[in-house]
Amino acid sequence: MAVSPVVIVNSVAGIDGGVYVLDRRYLREVGADRQAMNVYSKLTGGSLGQRSMVPAVIVALVCNWEAVANSYQNCTLVTGLWDAGVLLQTMSLSASSQELPSCISAVVPPTEVQAKLGINTDTHGIVGTFTVGGASDDV
Repeated sequence: MAVSPVVIVNSVAGIDGGVYVLDRRYLREVGADRQAMNVYSKLTGGSLGQRSMVPAVIVALVCNWEAVANSYQNCTLVTGLWDAGVLLQTMSLSASSQELPSCISAVVPPTEVQAKLGINTDTHGIVGTFTVGGASDDV
């Protein structure tokens, strides 16, 4: 898959906090540095309008650079990233329909934070971030 989500869960009823990847239709927890998760959560908190707020869920869209380049051989790399934009917009509309605060942002953590989240920074990179809800929201 050229673009796939990494989901950071801070406070969701029925799901343990942690870092997950989408494995077919299910979330699978991956081993990740808890400190890196907290750094990324704090970086995205301001996107919901409050610096001290930690989003309930953060979805980082991770792009496999080689897969995108191979999928869009006759187009620019940007064309492949439009798919990520469509996904971000769809998630935003879904959150809005549930009356949850959300934000599409360009918060991209430094390479060392991405690596600690379990992302191979030689071949992959975060191209978009989507945050949903605050710690007090029922997500």
